[in-house]
Amino acid sequence: MVLEELNENARSLRLMSDLNRNLLLLNQLYWQSGRKSEAQKALLEALTLANRTGFINHFVIEGEAMAQQLRQLIQLNTLPELEQHRAQRILRDINQHHRHKFAHFDEGFVERLLNHPEVPELIRTSPLTQREWQVLGLIYSGYSNEQIAGELDVAATTIKTHIRNLYQKLGVAHRQDAVQHAQQLLKMMDTASDDAVAV
Repeated sequence: MVLEELNENARSLRLMSDLNRNLLLLNQLYWQSGRKSEAQKALLEALTLANRTGFINHFVIEGEAMAQQLRQLIQLNTLPELEQHRAQRILRDINQHHRHKFAHFDEGFVERLLNHPEVPELIRTSPLTQREWQVLGLIYSGYSNEQIAGELDVAATTIKTHIRNLYQKLGVAHRQDAVQHAQQLLKMMDTASDDAVAV
């Protein structure tokens, strides 16, 4: 493959920015063709390289496709510490750069969600407040508690209260569980909108 040749040339000539970009192109190529383990391998190499070079723009440009893979890697909790921090940082930067593409549980979305026939009964019977929906969207987007507090312009203790209430209402105990819950809700809504388009 041409990209693999380019990567070998970039390695031998120590063209780190080119190598970083090429690894991410290779990652996307593998990802889109269903070769997930090869995509992950290229992404891990790119993350390791980014720790040495600090180059993250190529990750950010990829947007939601990259964010999805980074969220999966972070949730697996198998990354070395430096790569884990780098992945979280890149995810935050993607969220800020591509904010409009991310999970924002605004009033319109929540109303459609609550009227969806497959919405879990727990969400119907113990509805989240609008603020709790916002917090869930930001948790899903990879924000830390401090970042959520900054985004919503409230105290960190207030965010902890929202998160505690949110977890209780969703019946989850951990942040990863909340992220998975948000993913399931978004997938359900995506399927519903795809069905509506198909009709």
